[in-house]
Amino acid sequence: MPRGRIVGPGVDDDLVEAERRRELPQLRGDLVGGADIADANRECPVTDRYDKLPKRASFRAQPGTVPFLRDAGFDVLDLANNHSTDCGRPGLVDTMEWLRHDGLRWCGAGASRAESEKPTIVSANGLRVAFVSFSDWLPEGVFPLDDRPTIALASPERAAEAVGRAASDADAVVVGFHRTFDFDGLVRATRAVQRGARLIGTNDDATYPTPDGPIPGGGSILAAVETACGRRAQVAGKPHEPMAALVIAEVGEAGARAAVMVGDRPSTDGLFARTLGCRYAQVWSGVTPRGTAVDPLPDMEADDLAGVAEALVTGQYFRR
Repeated sequence: MPRGRIVGPGVDDDLVEAERRRELPQLRGDLVGGADIADANRECPVTDRYDKLPKRASFRAQPGTVPFLRDAGFDVLDLANNHSTDCGRPGLVDTMEWLRHDGLRWCGAGASRAESEKPTIVSANGLRVAFVSFSDWLPEGVFPLDDRPTIALASPERAAEAVGRAASDADAVVVGFHRTFDFDGLVRATRAVQRGARLIGTNDDATYPTPDGPIPGGGSILAAVETACGRRAQVAGKPHEPMAALVIAEVGEAGARAAVMVGDRPSTDGLFARTLGCRYAQVWSGVTPRGTAVDPLPDMEADDLAGVAEALVTGQYFRR
């Protein structure tokens, strides 16, 4: 899912010029590729009625630029940032009205504080994705008020509530590594899966290497969710098939077979090489101590990534 940052006037001027030269199809490919859903940070108000506030840096875009963002393939725009209110509260209202007029959805702003924190649900290929957006930067000159148009201002409690509301109606729970995983997050994920949401893991590595030794990895967090909800996750990352399919789609089957998978963990990196049908280079700079019997058997071994690169450049050995 591509994500970008859009500010004015420069980017908007480029969009207008691209349309004038009938280059929008190429621009669309450059911006969002073949994404099912694309979102971007709309970092300026859209208005032709209100002046910019006196700030050190402020932006404003003309309403005529909005259709170009829609035609470029964006589905949802984030408005919770320190520039959406550069034309004051009326400029923020204009922005939302112009986005609505041209069929674009947004998150992180609304007619009230509660509305600004509601998730925006976007559907693609039978799957709904919830977007919530918060700014941890207080906008200059426009203080958020509960009953006035505003952006969503971040606090740990309000962000957690918004994520919880989105998760309560989720089609999928995606579990990846993050350092703020806690019991409340485990409860939200478990309840969503128990209501019927798909459980997806980004990877199932139990630990990650660090200079100070291994730390719990995404697989440890995923294991907690799996245990709590009694369901097995579909894992997207290596060594599993979804990641292999993505690599093959990018480089082709011949390119995948010609590749060298470099890794420190045979149970994921080595197996991924076998899934792709390519060679596996085992390095000893990560979680696997040197001298450990590894399975699958690597095609080469090296101290670290630099050693693998040197072996490839100099044409040193591979086992097959």
